[in-house]
Amino acid sequence: MTAERPKYQDSSEPEQNGGRKTLWRAMIEQMILDACGVNCTELEHQQALSWLFTPNPDFNESCALADLEPDYVRTRARQRVDASPKRVRVERPAKPKPVKLRGKTCTINGVTKRFADWLKESPVLKQTVYYRISCGWSIEEALFAPAKHQRQASPRVGQKPQGSVSDRSSSQAQDSSELEFFQ
Repeated sequence: MTAERPKYQDSSEPEQNGGRKTLWRAMIEQMILDACGVNCTELEHQQALSWLFTPNPDFNESCALADLEPDYVRTRARQRVDASPKRVRVERPAKPKPVKLRGKTCTINGVTKRFADWLKESPVLKQTVYYRISCGWSIEEALFAPAKHQRQASPRVGQKPQGSVSDRSSSQAQDSSELEFFQ
């Protein structure tokens, strides 16, 4: 038996509401993917299961904003989670161990100074220098190598991003035709 999906009536203007509805549906779909264990950590998986299957007002509000019936979403999500193949977890890499450089002297281009003094002269952020060293960079490279990519400001609401940004969902999981959740 297939659950029918009643639609909520919304008094908002259709052209303004369409983008919001799409955004909320994408958020719900991501939670379902996390509940299925698709490219997420164990913590994200557990949070998604709790959010989807434990009655809560946030879930109901999200469904209303997506123009979906909460019971229908829970039914379809339960079917999807139960039918999902082996749950795969992608754990985030561990943070590198801190590097102890206090009081250490370094010679760069024939000039010997304390590491702290070199750090003051470096155009690179202190955190970046320590991170680079913990990743195996030489002290000279860590202090003075320019960043390969400059961080750009995020696009404003309503603007499309300039470059493609990969998220934690696989391209296969992002294909909504495969999910067939909101069809």
